[in-house]
Amino acid sequence: MTTAPDAFAHRVFEDGEAIDWPHGIFVFDVETGLTEGYALAGVEDDARGFHVGPRYSAQRGGWTEAWDEEEREWLLLDRETMRSWRWPDQSSLVLKATSEEHLLFFEERSVGKDESRAPGYLRATGREAGEPAGRFILANRLMEEVARFSVAATTDRTPRSRPTAAPSRSPRRTRSTSSPWRR
Repeated sequence: MTTAPDAFAHRVFEDGEAIDWPHGIFVFDVETGLTEGYALAGVEDDARGFHVGPRYSAQRGGWTEAWDEEEREWLLLDRETMRSWRWPDQSSLVLKATSEEHLLFFEERSVGKDESRAPGYLRATGREAGEPAGRFILANRLMEEVARFSVAATTDRTPRSRPTAAPSRSPRRTRSTSSPWRR
């Protein structure tokens, strides 16, 4: 995973103003009538004039995940700070959950079908019982690793996780050099 400065455009639409963006994700404030729009920057129509837009997904905690079909990559935006990150589709890294303070990723040992990208779904079967299937990686809002948990395949096709590292309790956090997005 790498940082992606300026990957997203941001615009505030006034109450009653027409939204003229062909794609994006929009957050409406019912009290003010303002709408905030977020979209991948630089995405244009194809040669025939058709728009091949990205797919957007609003996540808890002020996060937006986007799939860029043209570049074949995933992007993640912290709407509060406008910081963004990207990682290639071929990566085994899948965003599974978000909150205001943390993100939970799953890194598969071997990349499978699209179903492994579905929220809450883990494909940890088809291996010998106890064989490592992957790991969960918990990161903070700065994308620093906080904890890591390995997942082993089981014979009953139910993944089990076991912690391999405890979260740091000290206010001073150290950066991990083995983190998948710090390569």
